[in-house]
Amino acid sequence: MSAARDRAESRAAAASPEARPPAVARARALLPMIEAAAPRIEAERRLPADVVAALHAAALFRTLLPRALGGEELPPHDHVRVTEAIAAADASTAWCIGQASGCSLAAAYMQPEIAREIWGPADAVVAWGAQYGDALAEVVDGGYRVTGTWHFASGGHHATWFGGHCHVKERDGAIRMGADGVPIERTMMFRAGTAPLQDVWRVVGLRGTGSDSYSVTDLFVPEVPFIFGEADRSTRAAIISLARLRPELGTTDSRSELLRKRLASEVIHQMGLIRGLAHCPNNRCVMFMSTTVQETDKKGLQLCANCRKRLGSSDR
Repeated sequence: MSAARDRAESRAAAASPEARPPAVARARALLPMIEAAAPRIEAERRLPADVVAALHAAALFRTLLPRALGGEELPPHDHVRVTEAIAAADASTAWCIGQASGCSLAAAYMQPEIAREIWGPADAVVAWGAQYGDALAEVVDGGYRVTGTWHFASGGHHATWFGGHCHVKERDGAIRMGADGVPIERTMMFRAGTAPLQDVWRVVGLRGTGSDSYSVTDLFVPEVPFIFGEADRSTRAAIISLARLRPELGTTDSRSELLRKRLASEVIHQMGLIRGLAHCPNNRCVMFMSTTVQETDKKGLQLCANCRKRLGSSDR
């Protein structure tokens, strides 16, 4: 099969989840090929390109990815059956699928356009490893300057993006802490090509996972603002992300009280949108579109005078 045809089939598989056969059936169809490749996987200490291409063509890296990104959002028991089926042919391949699928769950917590940039391509795979030492993301203008090393990046040789779990260093040199006094950890996302892998995965078991290490030094990673909710005027309904409003992202105020304040602010904001109000430029007005929890904490629970006037006009 040509490389061009591989890519075309992979794009087709990723683009239409409803048209795919069941994931377990797709996995079982690849077992003879994967089993035949097992000696090469063991010898090369990574998944060969033809195996990776077949996995992409069968969309097996996308089983837990949100449907909005061409994934299937399989229930856990179905995903486990896929992994179990592949493991019957080669454990390293199954491990790589499991790790990449776990990473793909993060897409549901990102802004849609950012998640699409990372997981939109049909050959998308994210890998990340365990933090070694004190990987730091230092706050700078527009984002973070990241320095760190991470180990055990399973599937890193076919990954398109890496994640690096970091503690956050504020401008004054202090480490950002959560309400519980524990340092906050944020995952910095960067393209795989910016962090060459170090060939250290020389082990007895799961040799084919290619779980090598990677490092970056003073790598700039831009800050990505959050969207905390979304309203639909046609259905008069809204959704709000409690995960993004969690107190660990902001000040050290009481966790439950701070979360209640943020939730109340976002509920009023979304109700205002449903009632026909627009986002307000006044950062103290509840209709101001905050993109960080710090901005949410600064604005109040009240409408500014202009928004009250607009709301009164829309009610008439």
